[in-house]
Amino acid sequence: MSMKNRLNITFVCFFLGIVSCWAQNSNPQPYCGFGKMKTKLGLNSYPSYKSINGTKDIGQYFIIPVVVHVIYDSAKNNISDAIVQSQITVLNEDYGHYGRGYNPSPLGTEAKIIFSLAALDPKGNPTIGIEHIQSSSYANISSDSEMRTKDLSVWDTKRYLNIWVVKSIDQNAGAGTETGYAYLASDVPNLTDPNADGIVVNYRFFGRNTPYNIASYNYGRTTTHETGHYFNLLHTWGLDGAGMDGCTDGNDDVDDTPPCSGAYYSKYHGKITDSCDDPIQCGNYLRLVADYMDYSQDRCMDIFTRGQINRMRQAILSYRPGLVSYENAVSAGLKNLYLQYNQPVADALDIVPNPGNGTFYIYPDFLELENADLYIYDQLGRLVSRNTMQLKNEKTAVYLPGFANGMYVFKLVTPTQTYQQKMILVR
Repeated sequence: MSMKNRLNITFVCFFLGIVSCWAQNSNPQPYCGFGKMKTKLGLNSYPSYKSINGTKDIGQYFIIPVVVHVIYDSAKNNISDAIVQSQITVLNEDYGHYGRGYNPSPLGTEAKIIFSLAALDPKGNPTIGIEHIQSSSYANISSDSEMRTKDLSVWDTKRYLNIWVVKSIDQNAGAGTETGYAYLASDVPNLTDPNADGIVVNYRFFGRNTPYNIASYNYGRTTTHETGHYFNLLHTWGLDGAGMDGCTDGNDDVDDTPPCSGAYYSKYHGKITDSCDDPIQCGNYLRLVADYMDYSQDRCMDIFTRGQINRMRQAILSYRPGLVSYENAVSAGLKNLYLQYNQPVADALDIVPNPGNGTFYIYPDFLELENADLYIYDQLGRLVSRNTMQLKNEKTAVYLPGFANGMYVFKLVTPTQTYQQKMILVR
């Protein structure tokens, strides 16, 4: 049975996408340093989703300004700007529930979280949102003195999601490959230095199709996983720790992720079967090997559950409201992107099919023939098409030849009204 078909068997048979922190081989195993860092810094609380209080979620899109600090010691680990941009694309696909992050199961949906490299730095100067810093001493980040690396380049952590891409974490000394870590949003008030807030990723696991890693962990899902921690998600089995049993001791505080037994490394078995290992655990629960917050090879992962999305969005409103405010979008140079997704419109535009494969039909509710301009924007708010047409109350075909898979915004502007709808292209 294919990986996609298994998703629709039962509620507990979610086949959710999994990500975490990976390695290049199965021995030693890759792992995420999230739990280790919590213990090292004494951040041992795991707040319940129900204890998170914040502003009511009205469903707006959250725009996340990102800055990526590439800390390298040689040309080999000084990753290119193109690789950085590929990782932003992966984040938008995975959190947007489209492209390689698309899964037809009703168990998941888009998180309505948009990531964009900042266009203005903290001083208001134009930027591409990427910093390259050479350091022979601190390209290998140490968990005992992480600020020596982070202080080389850090922007206001309340205004930007800081991502540090480093040569290694604790130099991967004999205990496996630590591929990344982040702090929970709820842990940030307890950090000794607020500039520690952000995500750290080993350069070999950053970006899509990079030349530094093997295919099993080359889809950029390590950063997707660590960003989940940044937004207050735990691992699917809950607590990290020696001797912990995920079936009895674990709890990720998300109701729609079934129990599972500690870390598990699911393997992708190739395009022919399109399947991954998914054992029965904790009685009669199918392991969520496809969940981004589990451990698996990158091809096994393609979904956040609705409960996880609710937890992330509530955590953002509770602990990081300034990060996603309109004012912050303006100060980071992302005003147009914010308005593109959150500007009030007169009505929604009816588009079918959605998702679609390149030919869409719009159904304008016009009583008479109406002049209109159809604008199409990509996921970063860039205008990619504009057509002037005459429309009336009948379906009208719109073709997107040569457009890449992804999320687009259709905006139909008439002399009196503006209609808008999001559309997903999946070929």
